[in-house]
Amino acid sequence: MIKEILIAALALGATAAAQAQKGDTFLSLSAGGGLHQLGYSIDNGSRKGGAGYALSTGCTYFFGPSWGVTAGVGVQSFKATATMNFTTKAPEVDAEGDAYELRTRYSGWKEEQRATLIDIPFAATYRHALNPKVGLMASAGIKLSIPTKSRYKATGGTITTTGYYSQWDVELGDLPEQGLRTYGDRPSDDITLRATVALLADAGATYQLTDAISLYGGAYASYGLGSMLKADSKPIYLKDGTYNGLFASNGVGKVRPLAVGVKLGVMWNFMK
Repeated sequence: MIKEILIAALALGATAAAQAQKGDTFLSLSAGGGLHQLGYSIDNGSRKGGAGYALSTGCTYFFGPSWGVTAGVGVQSFKATATMNFTTKAPEVDAEGDAYELRTRYSGWKEEQRATLIDIPFAATYRHALNPKVGLMASAGIKLSIPTKSRYKATGGTITTTGYYSQWDVELGDLPEQGLRTYGDRPSDDITLRATVALLADAGATYQLTDAISLYGGAYASYGLGSMLKADSKPIYLKDGTYNGLFASNGVGKVRPLAVGVKLGVMWNFMK
């Protein structure tokens, strides 16, 4: 799907350029921030997003008084925090051959995930002059988002493992040699994410400082179309003390980057 969308976007850009007449060409730099979250759902727990930044540079070619095309490159940061309160149960056999039920309790367990993505956008851009100094500008299109640095870190709570023996109606704990313990470490590690395609849109106003330089201020939003995560079947935590992390477990199936925020920028019309 990603390949087909990119091919269509490049074809659209080539068509527009082929039909273009000489017009304004802008180079732009912008910076902004807002709510940038890694969107996913989690059973028996909650997730919240976090603040992130957005930096971008681009080139916009207007092939008429109103319409143009924009391409460029940018970087965005994303964050999410999951809080887990649930118990899993799985059949086990101890060293003496007795069957029991392994119970793993997540009590206020918090895991934070952070990701930095490189964006390659392509969009259609519309402008409308309100007066000789002030105008409106809006863009909509797609972008390829490529993860560069992604990590998780446990920040709170405990994980407790116990063994319930139904044949004696007893639940045992605090036996580290059998993997029954309270885990309170704060592990951190890299996360493996995949590239995805996202829809993008932004809209704002321009103010012309000189014939060649304008200021831009506005709002932006993006929505990931595909999951950046390859689903896994491992538990989040194993009784031998191995912590796999939420994104390398069966706790989450899909992860999408979602962003909304505001930005400020400078546009330079180098044709003037």
